[in-house]
Order: sequence, then structure tokens, then C-alpha cells
Amino acid sequence: MLKIIEKSFGRQILVDVVDMATGLTPIGFETDNPNINYVRMPLGKYGVRIKGTESVDVVVRQDNVIVAQRRLEAGVVHTIHRDENNKPLFFSAPGTKPAHVADDAGQPIDVEGEAPASQASLFPELAQDLPYAESYGLIIVQVRFSHLKPDFGPELPPDDFTNVLFQFNEHKAHMKAMSQLFSKVRAPEMLPPGANELGDPNAAPMQSPPTRICAIACDRHQH
Repeated sequence: MLKIIEKSFGRQILVDVVDMATGLTPIGFETDNPNINYVRMPLGKYGVRIKGTESVDVVVRQDNVIVAQRRLEAGVVHTIHRDENNKPLFFSAPGTKPAHVADDAGQPIDVEGEAPASQASLFPELAQDLPYAESYGLIIVQVRFSHLKPDFGPELPPDDFTNVLFQFNEHKAHMKAMSQLFSKVRAPEMLPPGANELGDPNAAPMQSPPTRICAIACDRHQH
């Protein structure tokens, strides 16, 4: 479910989600109204992949709770897969808590004896509440450039956050959602010529876009 966010001055931010058990991007689809990316995500650990042409500020919310905040360097594929307490980001069944997290989490982040930063400390201007309906498995990735530097002119302050919504569902729930929303499914955007996949920075650039799209897994191109 690679999303390409076009910003001013020709800058781009690439956002994707990944199943940490396989290292692969799950299949999914996007609807026209609202613009939510429905992802067939198995229960377990997940990550958020980010790459920007400039340094990027990122806030990850799960079920409208901030779980991670980062300021990431430019030109590198970053995978955010642990929260502010260094615990794995985890998609679990409703009303359950993953039993392995306590053993797998590692130690809380500790910088020179100080406690981890509070949710609002990194980006204090960020609104805590977003105008989205409560939905189990809704992952909201908020991204912006830390600063903007035009080719000519002074450095500009950070721009506004852009929200990218991923609705996680297990296989059966994902297929049910697709059958209900089939008429609203959007065809995926093609990667620009010369681009490669976000999750594999060493992959060879695409020579030409595919010509056929699967109707069931509409973000998987068939050759």
C-alpha cells in the first residue's frame, strides 16, 4: 500500500506499512470516499516505512492514540516498528493484549537517565484529536517535512502534516470490507518511470508500468 505524497518544490514523502513477520507489504485497496487504505494485515507485529527527499517529521497513531513520534533523516528508508516505550507495534485481536510483548519489548528508551519524552513534547503544535470516527485497527500516519529549502531562497519552516490512513483487517474482515466497498475501490497509482519499490532500495528501477491489475488484490500488479 505504497502512498506517494507530493509536496511543494517537487518534494515527495513515501509512506507504506509492512508485516514484520515477513518483511512484506500486505495487499490492500483504497476507496474514493473516504480516502482510507484498507490493508489485509495478519495479527502480529507491523511497521511503518517512510522515505522523504528531505528530513521528515512522523507521528504514528493506532486507534487514535499516539504510539510513535520521529524526526527522520532524508533519502533513507526508515521502518518504525517500536513505540515510544520501545515495545513492538502490534496489531492484536479486539480486547486482547499480546502475551509476548513484555518479554520482547526490551528496555524503555533512557537518555542520560531521563524518562522518555511525552506524547506532545516532540511536536507541541500537533492536535491531539483528529476528526475521524472510532475504528479498531485504524493506523494514522502523519507526515510533514521538518523544513523546506527551495532551490532558490531561504529555508522555510515546517509545512502542515498530511494524514495517511490505513485500516487494518484480518483476511476475512478484509474480504468482507472489499465486497461492501467494491464500487468505491480506486485503481492504484502507478509508480513514476525509473522508480523502484519503497521496501527494496536496492531493487532495479521499473522499466515500464504493468498493464493489468488484479481485481481482487488491486494493488498487486500482474504481468
